[in-house]
Parts: sequence; C-alpha cells; structure tokens
Amino acid sequence: MLIKSICYNVYTYPKEDKLATKVYDVEEIELQNGDKAKLKPLTIKELRKFMAAIQKTADAKTEDETLTILIEACAVALEKQLPELVKDKDQLEDALDVPTINRIL
Repeated sequence: MLIKSICYNVYTYPKEDKLATKVYDVEEIELQNGDKAKLKPLTIKELRKFMAAIQKTADAKTEDETLTILIEACAVALEKQLPELVKDKDQLEDALDVPTINRIL
C-alpha cells in the first residue's frame, strides 16, 4: 500500500515548470566593422579546432606569424556566427584589433 501511495503521489502532484539553467555566461561584443558576436564557450568540436590552431604558436618564429595564428583561432571561435566574415581573411583582419582578439580568445 505504501508503494502505491508513493507512486500515486509522484505521478499526480503537479510538477513545477522549471526552465533550463545555462551553465555559462554569454557576452556580446562589437567588432571594428560593426558586426556583433556573442562570446560563449566553444563546443568540443570547435575546441579541438581551436586548440590545433593555438598549438601552432609554439612553432611561430615572428610576431607576425603568431598574430596570423591568433586570427585563425578567432576565426574558429566566430565561424558559426559570422561565416561570411570568416571566409574572407582580409575582412576578418579589418574587423579585429588586439583587444578584441584577446577578448575572443
């Protein structure tokens, strides 16, 4: 009888509507060209691409090479939100500055 009562209570009492809880913060930034991007953690798939790009900095010999690698890493982080911008390297470089790169990374 106790089991019937417990089962009855579980299924008959109204459940509170609960909204999903985000486990991360989202920050919106504006790039130099006026485009806006929401910064949030990368998915595992994106993170793997990002880490592969960042690992190249170990082999960089100049600051220019390092900057190119950091721009590639930013492209990985922005490719889902701004795919057209990421496709054109010149446009991407015009949209980024060092503080923005630091914020994205």
